[in-house]
Amino acid sequence: MEVMLNMLTSTSYEWTSSAELLCALKPPLMRLCARYLLQEKEGGKALDSVANFHLQNGAMVERLNWMAGRSEKGLRQGGCIMVKLHVQGGAH
Repeated sequence: MEVMLNMLTSTSYEWTSSAELLCALKPPLMRLCARYLLQEKEGGKALDSVANFHLQNGAMVERLNWMAGRSEKGLRQGGCIMVKLHVQGGAH
């Protein structure tokens, strides 16, 4: 686990250039992301403030998109995973 954390937090983001690493990292990171968004709560609220805002206002997690947030901010904050939310009458 420590090796994965060190790799993911490296500012060089070398792991994004390796098809083998991407294939190995996708399943555990997608599961962790889903758990974080849907199960990890404090006081009944999602830990992520943006997720909490949308989920408290009726949005539902529709899909997790692997390698969608490839900007430096996306890499740093979300490990290249972006969330598509669905709101009745529209989409986020």
